[in-house]
Amino acid sequence: MNEEKELCRLPNIRMEDSKNNIEIVKCNKYIDKFYEITKEYQKEYLGRMKTMRADRKKSFYDMVNDSKSVVADEMIFYK
Repeated sequence: MNEEKELCRLPNIRMEDSKNNIEIVKCNKYIDKFYEITKEYQKEYLGRMKTMRADRKKSFYDMVNDSKSVVADEMIFYK
């Protein structure tokens, strides 16, 4: 596969580690892929915001960027 050969040339990506719960995903824009992956979580979050006091409501984007309690995944995307 040509894409795997291309990835092998990148010094920080080791294809042999893919067995350790690493999935390499091709995408054009990181933010688009991030929102695609977190779509279900975003729906759940927006549902909770419907019952939240107006002064405590945040957009999903703000919650992800501001929160210290959100568990983040490390994501590696390539073009």
